[in-house]
Amino acid sequence: MSTAPLVLLLAAAILVSVAPRTVSAKAGPQGDEQAIYALLLNEVYVAELHRVGWKESPRDRLVVVAEPAAPGEQFEIASALDQLGAAPDTARSFKTARTDSLVDDSIPSSVPYTLIRERELRALFSNPDLSASWREFASRYAGSPGYVAMSGIGFNDARSEAVVYIMFSCASLCGMGIYVRLARKKGAWAVASQTMAWVS
Repeated sequence: MSTAPLVLLLAAAILVSVAPRTVSAKAGPQGDEQAIYALLLNEVYVAELHRVGWKESPRDRLVVVAEPAAPGEQFEIASALDQLGAAPDTARSFKTARTDSLVDDSIPSSVPYTLIRERELRALFSNPDLSASWREFASRYAGSPGYVAMSGIGFNDARSEAVVYIMFSCASLCGMGIYVRLARKKGAWAVASQTMAWVS
């Protein structure tokens, strides 16, 4: 990857930490979880990709990891939840639900996606030469900007607030992890706040 997209990605990361969006997604037949995952793919992940210059063509597909993304250690999680302003019951729920991702092939994404298993991803990146692994990834998933994974979702007791972690990677030194707090108003989920956990 050239340095220009990386610089743009870093700039986008800075924006992520200070400029929450007000996008929304209505809960569909798959429930709140699928509505939130759709919002994360469509309005957080794809928006960041567009911000760094990715322009999808009709044949392009996202690559989504089926297993849950693993947030950081307890201290990082506690700090992120505090920065997000998550309610105590939402924070408590996220700490137990974060490993229970319901990501499947029914998320209503604006860009088609391929669901892969974590073991496939690990095998693909088992080569110590990360550049070679990314070339293999690009060959196998032509047109994909990289891969994305999302954690399980923590809800408050009233299911009006949620917290989720999303991470994506697009090259050896290209990726980020973000904690996102969402709020439901009038039946639609919207990003309320977000904080960056890491960037490379």
